[in-house]
Amino acid sequence: MSDSISQLHKRAGADARTLVFCVTALSLVFMYAWVLNAEVLPALDPLSPAMRDALVGAKAVTLVAVAIAAGGRYREVLLRSLVGVSLLSIVLGIAGYMAALFMHSTGLHVFGAFASSIGASLAAVVVGVACLSLSLPVLGAAVAGAYVLSFAWRALFAVAAVSEGYMVAPLICIIAVLLVHRSARSGLACISASPSSPDAALAQPNSFLSMLNQIFVCMLVFRVVYGLALTAGETLRIPVDSSIVFAPLAAAFLYALFCFARRRSLDADFLFYAASLCVVAGLSLFQAESAFSEGFVNAFLYTGSALFDMLSWYVLVALGSRNHAMAIKAFAWGSAMKAFGSIAGAFLGRAMNAGALGPIDRSVLVAVTTVAFVSYVVHFASTFRITRTIACVEPVQEISVLHAVPDETFEARCAAVAAEFSLTPREAEVFELLARGRNGNYIKDALTISYNTVKTHVAHVYDKVGIHSQQELIDLVVGAKGF
Repeated sequence: MSDSISQLHKRAGADARTLVFCVTALSLVFMYAWVLNAEVLPALDPLSPAMRDALVGAKAVTLVAVAIAAGGRYREVLLRSLVGVSLLSIVLGIAGYMAALFMHSTGLHVFGAFASSIGASLAAVVVGVACLSLSLPVLGAAVAGAYVLSFAWRALFAVAAVSEGYMVAPLICIIAVLLVHRSARSGLACISASPSSPDAALAQPNSFLSMLNQIFVCMLVFRVVYGLALTAGETLRIPVDSSIVFAPLAAAFLYALFCFARRRSLDADFLFYAASLCVVAGLSLFQAESAFSEGFVNAFLYTGSALFDMLSWYVLVALGSRNHAMAIKAFAWGSAMKAFGSIAGAFLGRAMNAGALGPIDRSVLVAVTTVAFVSYVVHFASTFRITRTIACVEPVQEISVLHAVPDETFEARCAAVAAEFSLTPREAEVFELLARGRNGNYIKDALTISYNTVKTHVAHVYDKVGIHSQQELIDLVVGAKGF
């Protein structure tokens, strides 16, 4: 009895440490995004105005490569090397910065910035994987609390008044990875034990989100807003201060704590509406010069984008925890969409600045942007529910195949189902192989067709038969009429 109580205490202590480390690491990831815009990117401006977008673009391309690798043949290599490569890249960045200071080399400074930035993007994925073990009520409070904590780190950074502030950015990411490396390795082991994404997606397509899912499109749209908030009204390419955002984020944290106390998950759709309302308010005030000069426009835009960023982290971790097989791909692709969106938003913000366009052209651009955003929000709200999307994603399950069934009987069952649902001869062949528990690569080789053709046939079969997974197809054959 005493041993079991002791084990429970140890487990509770381990869970508490994991939560504290995850919250702290998440807060450092959010802090890094602020330091990037406040210190790292401004330090590159004297070299070239385009260097900012090139740096963020390099992050985006890296994350796209990670998303592709996570869903392909290099998944295991990626899982084994993710933590090490992220740390190595950050260390190379620090080395580049140090060498640039001693040798007064702009080339080494650029190398340091790019290497550390790429490492930071991988570090964010590592932190996301570490959070997979958190339950949804805990996760909501953890993400909101991390955002609030990041403002404390900002205050400490301002008090410290570091002369070479950009050097702090890679150190932040190293600390974040070291805090959660054990949890991250456990999460990576769970991902490795799950079926590979292509075959699992073929067997259970509803458990995976496509890269064009509205979740990822929404991340792109709201990151455009973030880029707009960074550049609208900027002075010498330095963003307007965003400290005022602390108040609404603190309110969001209290809401998350309320959900945690009630053991409920966050209402993701409610946060989406709140974020959208803040963005619309910011865009509506864009033409009021007094509101613009006082920073209210940026405050509303920052708040909207920050609320949605909080929401996006919650959604990505929730999706990954429900289906480990797509966790890395979701983190990387979602982060890539954010990076592309911030580049587009920065261009838009500079175009809207008073000196860039005439008053009429600026008014038209603001109006078009506002109408486009409101139209997207209305379309999204009327056709999509974030909470429902999370709930529909299910863990990938082992396929249970038919055993000890004579081939004649099995083929007759498949033929009966194919005839009942008017499958084409090729679709009937694919149907039979799926019923035998075969995966996509086996079907590709057996029928001498491409993998994309296999996916097309499988989609047609699922659609015609009215099923959503390979297991449902097998169960249908088991219960075929007349057998």
